[in-house]
Amino acid sequence: GEIVGQVLEAERLAGDRVDNIVFMGMGEPLANFAHLTKALIRRLIDTDPAAVVGLKGCKNVAEVAARKAELLDTAYECGLYHDVGKSAVILNIDNNGRRLIDEEFQGIQTHPAIGCGLLQEAGCGKYMAPAALYHHRFYNGQGGYPKDVPPCPPEVKVIVDALSVADSLDAATDNIGRCYQMAKPFRTLVGELK
Repeated sequence: GEIVGQVLEAERLAGDRVDNIVFMGMGEPLANFAHLTKALIRRLIDTDPAAVVGLKGCKNVAEVAARKAELLDTAYECGLYHDVGKSAVILNIDNNGRRLIDEEFQGIQTHPAIGCGLLQEAGCGKYMAPAALYHHRFYNGQGGYPKDVPPCPPEVKVIVDALSVADSLDAATDNIGRCYQMAKPFRTLVGELK
């Protein structure tokens, strides 16, 4: 019942048929996060392709349209690997039913830079590494973490923004990885976003 209601509400809000469902907040596999990031970029390309100009060096709307499949593949890969840096810090974090202590949160805040370094070492430095580095920075570059980085490169900015949205949706609906805070029902989340 609840999932069907969520799908119907999503269709109503989107004004379109939902034909791709990603369940967040249930200990979802990384591929779901990557699919959500890709879906957000697909929707942006389909509704406002001018907003995607600059991604991977696209110079105009025609180039965005011509390279749509490539751009979507990059969005998927960035979604899949954006949190790889957590693998280096997660063993030092105890989130069993309580908020993180300051030292744990400081450790978590290192995962974007660690992930960026790992992806650069793996030869993924052009798009995936910056996506990992910037996905916790505010969209306007004025907050978030890490703090000591230059502005996000325009070649990947729109994917970073999609990652931030997907990460926020995950954080708001997750009972497993963030067990210190109750997940919000989908309708409550949509109401807050309006």
